[in-house]
Amino acid sequence: MPCKTLHFKSPYFLLFGSAPDITHLRVFGCACFPLLKPYNTNKLQPKTSTCVFLGYAEQYKGYVCFSLTTNRLFVTRHVLFDEIVFPFTSVHPVSVSSSQSLPSSSPPPSISFTNTVLSPIPSLSISSPSLPISKATESLNTFPPSSFPASPFATQSPLPVNLDFQPEHLHVVLPLPPINLHPMTTRSKNGISKRKAFSTSTSIDLSTIEPSSFKAASQSLEWQSAMKEEIEALHAQGTWHLVPLPAHKNLVGCKWVYRIKKNTDGSIAKHKARLVAKGFSQEEGIDYYETFNPVVKPTTFRLVLALAAYF
Repeated sequence: MPCKTLHFKSPYFLLFGSAPDITHLRVFGCACFPLLKPYNTNKLQPKTSTCVFLGYAEQYKGYVCFSLTTNRLFVTRHVLFDEIVFPFTSVHPVSVSSSQSLPSSSPPPSISFTNTVLSPIPSLSISSPSLPISKATESLNTFPPSSFPASPFATQSPLPVNLDFQPEHLHVVLPLPPINLHPMTTRSKNGISKRKAFSTSTSIDLSTIEPSSFKAASQSLEWQSAMKEEIEALHAQGTWHLVPLPAHKNLVGCKWVYRIKKNTDGSIAKHKARLVAKGFSQEEGIDYYETFNPVVKPTTFRLVLALAAYF
C-alpha cells in the first residue's frame, strides 16, 4: 500500500518501477458459477448453480463461493464469474408480519365494568429471609391521585376495588448470585488433554466414503472384498497374459477406481472396485497408432430411426 514515508508510492512500484497487475482479482459479491461435480453424490445433480463470490480461501488454492439455494460454501478453482450481476442487491427487506398491527387514529372501544372486585394478591414466599417494608408501605400513600396519567376508560363508571394489602405477607425477593456457566479450566489442574479420546470420537467409517488411493481402501474390509472380487473376475475372463517385457518398450501401469453404488433410498447397495489401465502413459507410434474412435452421432441415429419407421 502507498504510504507517506515513500512519497505516497507503494513498495511494489519502487521495486519494479510499475504498478502491480490486479486484473486477476475478482469483484467481491458478484455472481459466480463454480463446478460442483466433486461435491455431488450422484450423476443427476446439477454441475453448477448460482453462487456469490466471497473471496479467496486461506488454506486452499481456490475461490470461496456461497450457494444461494443450499446456503453452503464451496471452495474450487473452476469458477465462471459474472462481475455485472450482484445477487445480494435483489434481496428484499423482511416484511412486517401480519400479526403486528400499526397504531390507528380511531379511538379505542369502550369497555364497561360493573360490580368487579379484584381478588387479593396471593402471598409469595421464598427461602430467603423477609425484610421489613414499613418504609415501602408509607411511600404508597404519598402519591396524590392527580400524579397518575388519565386513563382512556375514565368516562365509564368507577371501578370498585378491594385490595387486601397485608405487609406481613409481602417478602422481598433477593437476586441470586451469578453462576458461571463456562468455567475456565487451566492446564495445571487437569494436565494435558488426551488427543486419543478426541480422535476416537471423530473417527470416520471408511466404508461409507470413496477412497482415492489403494492405501486408504486397503484399511476397509468392504473395499478389500471388492478388490478381491474384481481380480477374480479379471482372471476368469482372461483379461491379460503374462509375458516378458521387451527391451526399450513402454510399460503401461494401472490403478484402482472405487465407487459406491446406492439404492433409491440412499442406502449402500455395493462397493465397486475397478482395475483400469493408465492410458495417459501410452506413447503414440509405440502403444497406439490411431486416435479416432468411430462413434455414431445423435443426428445419424435419429435419421436411421426415421427411415426405418417410414419404410
